[in-house]
Amino acid sequence: MVSSDTLSAVAADYEVQIRPLKIDEMDWYGNQPGLSRAIQVAALSKLRNCKRHPHQYRIPRNVLQESCDRLMQLRGEINKCGTFDQLYNLVDDAFRDLHGAGEMLRYDVATRLGAFLKRRLEYVYLHRGTREGAKLLGFTGKEKSIHLHELPPEFQHLSPSDIEDCLCIYKNHMAIHATCSARACKAQI
Repeated sequence: MVSSDTLSAVAADYEVQIRPLKIDEMDWYGNQPGLSRAIQVAALSKLRNCKRHPHQYRIPRNVLQESCDRLMQLRGEINKCGTFDQLYNLVDDAFRDLHGAGEMLRYDVATRLGAFLKRRLEYVYLHRGTREGAKLLGFTGKEKSIHLHELPPEFQHLSPSDIEDCLCIYKNHMAIHATCSARACKAQI
């Protein structure tokens, strides 16, 4: 298990080092000139500098284009999503049979569109890296999402999006500290 000191350090580092960059990135996605453009930059994983987001470097261009085409067909439904969860489920369903459109792409596209539609996450959604981080906190990793009240107190002041980032970005750091703590405990026995 990860110590409270490690979790506090992770949260503090995130707030200073990562959160400002994330806010800037989400502001850019949120300030697109219209829904069609928001869908394009989200699904094609474009950054402000027109490069592809590092999370989607390995996804073939045709997969990203197909994801964009599918979402363009769903513009009306996307616009009607009243919560992030509804938006996430819509994107998840749209990409479900699209080979190469894994859970990280689904989550990332939903959060980018959520920034445009002003739909905030209510839960911490698990995918690839976040699942590994959640396991270090005692979750099974099979959960679709985690409620804030289920998380350690050191993360309670963070938003679900912040926590998702912490679990993913700092998973290796937390794992190292969890391993060191486990060894220290064994040495004391």
